[in-house]
Amino acid sequence: MTWQKEPRGISNKSEKLMKKIVLILIAWLMLIMICCTGNERKPNVVIIYTDDHNFEHIGVYGGNVLTPSIDRIANGGARFNRFYVSSPVCTPSRYSVITGRYAVRSKVLQKRQPTDQPAFIRWNTFLSKEEKTSAHLFKEAGYATGMVGKYHLGGEFGHIGGDERYDDPAVRDTIDAIYRK
Repeated sequence: MTWQKEPRGISNKSEKLMKKIVLILIAWLMLIMICCTGNERKPNVVIIYTDDHNFEHIGVYGGNVLTPSIDRIANGGARFNRFYVSSPVCTPSRYSVITGRYAVRSKVLQKRQPTDQPAFIRWNTFLSKEEKTSAHLFKEAGYATGMVGKYHLGGEFGHIGGDERYDDPAVRDTIDAIYRK
């Protein structure tokens, strides 16, 4: 009588079962990875920038002015309690916030200002078209960007016309035409 040793290890049936289990686990892992990627929601970023305004006037900072909407936004996110501007005048400080650069470094201002004299910064700190702003950086990061209110950083923007309300057809048509370009 000859004795054959039984093969040690996994039987053919067990091997097939293990392969099925591994395939199922890989499929589940891939499904979980697909479901978890791409659904990350970016936080909203809202910058409320006002001229000549002390932050202590806002309710959330202990001010006596009722600002329930701003308070709700501030309580739901990050907020600054020490925000200093680089210039006492609105346009240059707005330029600095939008570009991250001192207003004296405005390319438009540098072209207009004699190089042998100190820069006289007032409401003349315009953005040149090639300057990169925080809006460009946010857009590159996948955000939709927008701006509402006073701008004063470009010389070519004029009066829209009409009574300047969006529900005025002349204003709405002008704004729609700008966005269609």
